[in-house]
Amino acid sequence: MRRSQEAEPRITESMQAITGRVDDGKLTGLEYRLKGEDSLKRKLATDMLDDIGMDHTRMLSDIKDSIRYTMEVPARNYADGVQRAVNDLHARGFENVTFKNTWDSPGYKGINSTWRDPVSGQVFELQFHTADSFAAKMDGHVLYEKERLPGVPPDELAAIRLEQSELFGRVPVPHGAGDIRVGGQAAADAASALGRELDAAAGQVDSLGDDLGRADSETPHTDPHAPERGTDGDGGAGDGLGGSPYTDGPNGGWSGAGWVDQPSEHAGRIYESLRATPNHVDVPQMARNTGVSESVIRDVKTHMIRSQHDVVVGPGEWKRGLFTPRDDIANLWDGARKGTLTPDQIREFKNLMSHEYVESQLMKRGLPYLRDERGLWRFGDDGTVDGRRSPKSLSAAGAHDLSPNPVRGGFGMAWQKLGLRHPQTQLADDLSNIDDFVKDIVQELKAKGLDLK
Repeated sequence: MRRSQEAEPRITESMQAITGRVDDGKLTGLEYRLKGEDSLKRKLATDMLDDIGMDHTRMLSDIKDSIRYTMEVPARNYADGVQRAVNDLHARGFENVTFKNTWDSPGYKGINSTWRDPVSGQVFELQFHTADSFAAKMDGHVLYEKERLPGVPPDELAAIRLEQSELFGRVPVPHGAGDIRVGGQAAADAASALGRELDAAAGQVDSLGDDLGRADSETPHTDPHAPERGTDGDGGAGDGLGGSPYTDGPNGGWSGAGWVDQPSEHAGRIYESLRATPNHVDVPQMARNTGVSESVIRDVKTHMIRSQHDVVVGPGEWKRGLFTPRDDIANLWDGARKGTLTPDQIREFKNLMSHEYVESQLMKRGLPYLRDERGLWRFGDDGTVDGRRSPKSLSAAGAHDLSPNPVRGGFGMAWQKLGLRHPQTQLADDLSNIDDFVKDIVQELKAKGLDLK
């Protein structure tokens, strides 16, 4: 532990510099870069059960993720960005120990690698993910822990692996991701380009390795485009974070986080913390503090915080990204984690969970988040979009419109105006029967002619 703690600051500084050279790259979950003592003990105990004869001192030295990092790169430039990061690691003198690329394999999607620091000799782990593969990894953590338990029966192990395969099977594979390797084709180009940049800045140097050692002080690339505003029901406004604005494309979004629109610094910080925190760390905590079922919170966290969606923000205008953090909703999530919500706020949190859970289930069945219907848009005097009206017909309604009110709960008059009957199932206080509630909703929508999966 002491050796890891001493080596970590220098390694972290290098990882931040390398990530800064990748377009919209980011280190996710940096606060978890040092594995805790209890986690190390559990790993050691599991390894000793697998190999009883091995000396525990040697086992400790073989643990390669006592320091670990996750670099998240947008899918649109994933292959190029990760290959450049790998080449940069080599150029800085880090020795590759293991490199496992599973993008073209069934099951887990991503790249897991380990590297040896040239100064301390410390081995550390570095994973490369997209937003979608990182979300799947977080959601699959419980399955991963079950798989690693000693003595799991073969039939149960097969069921766990099937569930993992289905989870990661939904993750889009970036173009060229399966071709990324140590010593890939872009290595010479990346190293020479980096050397030329540093030569210009620092003058004559003795070697490319010396140049690369000074690269940490350079500023990361930022996108020059100006941010755009959306009218997404899960979006927000207010003073925004600094950094790159919205970028178009299949995996576009605001800045490296991929938000649909620019958030406030306060809300963005809370959402990023939620997204980086493993479910097994904060979900049980939130369940205890609010009385909401763990499975509901887990699914809503995936839908609302970690997953990218296609969101219509104006007539004929769509953006793909993570739902934009909003201050009031961020405060509910944060209070649920810390146990500081009042009884009224807990009720509001439960209403939010029921809305988002139903919305996510309707979207999985084929409904868009919102529909692009011209009659739904309100326009200001200058002709720009100034808001969105409630749909007057079922054909104009999206999943967001057909879900319970996120603040007050229930459906009120909204469903009646669309000719719908309220669900027969009464939601339990902990929302543990929400799947029955969803079943009622789906049956009613199908009965009224909506084509759902």
